[in-house]
Amino acid sequence: MNQLVKGFVDEQKLKEPLLEEESSTSIEEDFTDYIFKVYLYGYVKKTIIFSAIQIKKKTNQIRKREELTLNVVDPDFQEERLNLISYGEVDFIEEIFQLIDDAPVYNEISHNEEMIKAMDTLTDRQKEILYRCIIKGESDTLVGYKLGISKQGVNKIKKTALKKLRLILGEGEKVI
Repeated sequence: MNQLVKGFVDEQKLKEPLLEEESSTSIEEDFTDYIFKVYLYGYVKKTIIFSAIQIKKKTNQIRKREELTLNVVDPDFQEERLNLISYGEVDFIEEIFQLIDDAPVYNEISHNEEMIKAMDTLTDRQKEILYRCIIKGESDTLVGYKLGISKQGVNKIKKTALKKLRLILGEGEKVI
């Protein structure tokens, strides 16, 4: 509060020549006007600081999300070429093994020739769904998400494929 009064008095000293000409305003009105200005300036200052902090946060988030680029001029074509730098290291061996794991090899799953022949009668979609649901143990929802179909669609294809296998292999035998 002392700073408010001190600031008000300092401002009044600067305005004193003007106040002598117009003494119609009272000190209380001037003081309330001064306090209003101080609060208004404080509010504007805090708003600007807060906005600057928010902009800085957004800029940092964007900088973290986007890749860094280096522009180089291609000597052969005299055109600018973009070189992208990724943030994380890529483990190519892991990616290759992931591709191998995703590819169903039915000869390795079962050595029963009748089963392999029966599996060959199924469509590729049926084979893939059976492989993912039964061999890999993925849920119908996850398989549907990966293949772009609904959970019910996965369940229907799986049931149809199992029914077809049961018919081919004989009704009394268990397929899996």
